Order: sequence, then C-alpha cells, then structure tokens
Amino acid sequence: TLPSSIERLVNLLSLNLESNELSGAIPSTVAGLVMLTSLQLANNKLGGPIPSELGLLSTLETMDLSQNQFGNATLPSELSQLTRLDQMLIASSTIAGPLPT
Repeated sequence: TLPSSIERLVNLLSLNLESNELSGAIPSTVAGLVMLTSLQLANNKLGGPIPSELGLLSTLETMDLSQNQFGNATLPSELSQLTRLDQMLIASSTIAGPLPT
C-alpha cells in the first residue's frame, strides 16, 4: 500500500514502484507530489477508484497504471487537466469508460 504521507516528497520528480505487489487504492495525497513528471505504478495489485486528484499533477508527463486491478473504475475527467502528459499506459487494468477529453 502507498502511504498517505507520500505527499511529503514535494521535490520528487519520478516515482517508479512497478512490480512491487502493492495493493489498495492510490491515495489522493499523491497530488502533493507537485514536481512529479513520471508516475510508474504498473504491474501491481492496486484497486479502487483512480483518484481525481491525479489531475492536479500539472508537471506529469508519463503515467503508467497498466496491469492493476481497478475493477472497472473509470478515468476521472480531471485527468484532462494534465496538459503535459504525453504518455499514459492503462493496458490490462480493467478500466472502463471513455478517455477524458
């Protein structure tokens, strides 16, 4: 599980936690990582709703949520605010619904 205290890492540029068997939901406090350009959470057992607060990561360029267990969660419309995002991977993550525009 990702701790909610992760928001204290305000100068973090890249977070790669791929293939760590993480479970539970992505905490909304990840929005506190205001300098983050890369969020790599692929190949874990993350579930639950995808937090709309991810849309606050205005410097995010790459996000990989592939191979998780989101249980037909939808992508929050707030992700459309990620104007610097040029790569988003969601394969094999049981995400349903349209892509945010």
